[in-house]
Amino acid sequence: MTTRAKTFLSKSFPSDPAVLEDFYTWLEEALGRLAFGKKEADRVVIASGEAFSNALQHGNRANPQKKVAVEVSLAGLRLRVRIGDEGPGSPPHASKKSGLFDTSGRGWELMHKLADELSIRRENGFFWVELSFKMPKSYTGKFKANRGKKGVGKVRSGRR
Repeated sequence: MTTRAKTFLSKSFPSDPAVLEDFYTWLEEALGRLAFGKKEADRVVIASGEAFSNALQHGNRANPQKKVAVEVSLAGLRLRVRIGDEGPGSPPHASKKSGLFDTSGRGWELMHKLADELSIRRENGFFWVELSFKMPKSYTGKFKANRGKKGVGKVRSGRR
């Protein structure tokens, strides 16, 4: 039996690498309203950041005329993050294992390791990557009040 996902957040970003920090802040604030601890939130933010970065660079080719759409939803005890770009879309090629000093090619590996499920599809003119994460045991189904706290931790600390 499939549980229907209920989108509780969605946002469009221009395909400009300068918005990456805005995306991280937006997602961290969303996770802060759920029962995610730092370790759990890190998994979601890092995997979603890779998908977002791929959508900017490889999907839309950093064309500011194109958008990257993000949807965050809950389906039962799963958090789903969908990231879509307006590029032509193509499934990733089977890649070799990334090396320690490789400067690219780790995104799909990271997404597969961090997310509980990953799927890709073309839908309504967008190429979507959907990441699914099991909700933590502490999840109650209720949102925390937004008290102005930014993010859930220092997930972004190494980024430029």
